[in-house]
Amino acid sequence: MNIWALEGHKVKVTEDTICNGNIYDKDKIKRLCQIGVEYTVDRTVVHSSSTTIYLKEFPGKDFNSVNFEDVIEQSAKDNRFHDDWSYWND
Repeated sequence: MNIWALEGHKVKVTEDTICNGNIYDKDKIKRLCQIGVEYTVDRTVVHSSSTTIYLKEFPGKDFNSVNFEDVIEQSAKDNRFHDDWSYWND
C-alpha cells in the first residue's frame, strides 16, 4: 500500500498480503480483518523500516502497512500532503 496514504484513503487485505509481516502482524490481521473488505485509513506513521497504519474501523489499533493494498491508487501529488512527507523527502 501507499505509505503516504491520507485520511479517508481505502485499503484492503488480500490473500497475499494477509501473510506479510511478522507473527504478531499476521495474527492481528487474521483476527481483526477480512480479506477483500475495504477499510478506511485514519492515518499512517512512516518509520525508517516500516509504516504503521491506523484504520477508522479499529480506533486505537495499529497495523503494519505490509498487510494492506490500495483499493484506488493515491496520486503522487497528494502524497506530499502527508504529515511525514517532508521529513523523509526533503
